[in-house]
Amino acid sequence: AALGVVADVDGSVLHGPLHRARRVLDRVLDRAGRVRDGAAGRGGDLLRPVGPLARELADVLTATRAIGNYFETAAAAAGDAKSAANWVTGEVLASLNEAGLDITAALVAPERLGALVALVRDGHISHSAAKTVFATMQHDAAAPRAIAERDGLLQVGDDDALRRWIDEVWAEHPEEAARFAAGERRLQGVLVGFVMKRSGGRADPRKVNQLLAGRAGT
Repeated sequence: AALGVVADVDGSVLHGPLHRARRVLDRVLDRAGRVRDGAAGRGGDLLRPVGPLARELADVLTATRAIGNYFETAAAAAGDAKSAANWVTGEVLASLNEAGLDITAALVAPERLGALVALVRDGHISHSAAKTVFATMQHDAAAPRAIAERDGLLQVGDDDALRRWIDEVWAEHPEEAARFAAGERRLQGVLVGFVMKRSGGRADPRKVNQLLAGRAGT
């Protein structure tokens, strides 16, 4: 094949960017396969559906050269190919389909999508908050972090702020709090949900879990 052009196994021709996008996905799928194989005998059956679904994802992302280019750029900017793949096949393509547009007319550039994905990966915003930021990015040219800061969507990890929200939830839901403190650990998820609602989705759920576990003495 000529430089920058690769023949696929069925004889069709994949241009350079499209082939590179496929290679990025193949690396992700290879890692998933190794995890799946390593889990054999330890509940590995639960991971088996990942293979076909991931291959279907790969087919969507390399369906056209333009989608392959977009994904490759977003994945590089995010430093997280798997999450970038989920965003491109989810929010990005859904918004384009709703507007009757193709990927070349995307209002959110792949570099900006990658920056948004990185914010989620690094724990600065939650996934639900990221969806809100993405919707704003469709008509706002500001950087994803700037939008999150301006709209009060950055995740809060400060222990003092989290304890205040937990205290408020404790006061608002005394029955659940008492049962949890008495050892009913299944209520921890319920209490985390209350804290997330109280914080408007901004509380860091991992830290909330840690603080609740500490309060219960576990």
